[in-house]
Amino acid sequence: MNGNTWRIVFVAMLIAAAAMAAPREDIYWSEARGKGGELAYRERHTATFEGERILHSLTEYLSPEGELIATMESDYSLSVAMPTYLFEDLVRGSREGLRREGDDYVIFRQEPGKEEETKVLRETDSVFSCQGWHYFLVENLDLLAQSNLKLDLILPSELKAYTFQVEQV
Repeated sequence: MNGNTWRIVFVAMLIAAAAMAAPREDIYWSEARGKGGELAYRERHTATFEGERILHSLTEYLSPEGELIATMESDYSLSVAMPTYLFEDLVRGSREGLRREGDDYVIFRQEPGKEEETKVLRETDSVFSCQGWHYFLVENLDLLAQSNLKLDLILPSELKAYTFQVEQV
């Protein structure tokens, strides 16, 4: 190969390596339906991955007519199981989530026209926030095959975590 051919091959290899290293974005949809089967809302999930690890997600909640009614933005950089996040209800004007303040996780909620309420989360073992439990289970399905799992899921509207049991059916 001459010098120009090597340059072309080298540039092609650099482009291929950069494409493989670039974060991947997956978009998927889900629906919530009432007891009678009527559409309550749709969710548009945009998840950004580096390799197989989730980095960030944005969930947009849409009314049956397609109007944006709520959003949830999550950051998984510190923990897949317990991402920090902000959920905003655009109809009611409320917001809630989990954030870091120094070394502490802080659960927060705020209703329209009221002061924000917060609580420092003292226990973080086996605690999950927002969609963190989903990504944890996807990465650890073998644990569920071995036995049922107990997960503490943060509910900012209550400023605490509740224990749920996940069972294989």
